[in-house]
Amino acid sequence: EDTPGPMARIMKSALLNYGESRETIRSAIQSAAIVEIPTLERRIGTIAALARVAPLLGFLGTLIAAFQALYSFESFNGDSGVLSRLLAEALITSASGLAISVMAMLAYHFLSGRVRALVHDFEWVGHDIHEFLSMQSDTELSKFEDAE
Repeated sequence: EDTPGPMARIMKSALLNYGESRETIRSAIQSAAIVEIPTLERRIGTIAALARVAPLLGFLGTLIAAFQALYSFESFNGDSGVLSRLLAEALITSASGLAISVMAMLAYHFLSGRVRALVHDFEWVGHDIHEFLSMQSDTELSKFEDAE
């Protein structure tokens, strides 16, 4: 009860069904895991979408800055400093989009790996607690049958 987290909630669901049949315990563990996994995956899709969209936004900024440079080309009067500034702005937007995309992709892969590791742990611990509770339940049942 006092321990927060998805693993504790899965264990709690198994322990609350102690003494029940093997299938009931297995079903309780699976139900708890099915509730916990979407919670872990909730924001990962948003990060992936950001990683996909960021380069496009950077390219859009590049196009806008390039159009501004071409539109203003007549008014430069040979001043290459203004043209350089606008072209630098275009490159900065591309670089920013790519940098955001790279960071978002790294975050996405890191968090996806963490979720996969947690799901693996859920399966491992769920199996162990299922076997333990089922073994305890079978042992108590055999003691009860021997007493009769």
